Amino acid sequence: MLKTQETLLKIAKQEYTCQSSKWIVDALNKQTDFTADELLIIHLAKADNFKINTGETYAQVSMNINGELSTLHVRLDLNQICIDNDLYPCPIG
Repeated sequence: MLKTQETLLKIAKQEYTCQSSKWIVDALNKQTDFTADELLIIHLAKADNFKINTGETYAQVSMNINGELSTLHVRLDLNQICIDNDLYPCPIG
């Protein structure tokens, strides 16, 4: 069972890989119908290796996955695409 517990906006003090990229790549492989704007954002993020760069604002999402607390670091633009296209396995926002 997946359950979102908390979403915080933070400023990256180090570089992270956006963990929402997993769901984005899966959706691309399934031929999900993204808008032209979403595809542009995805391709630009992919060209940057889905990085969250130092100094950028990102969402830190804490989730309870089968009784274990997990924390995801996600880019705001890719997070919104995942939310808008129902790509996450549980509600995030």
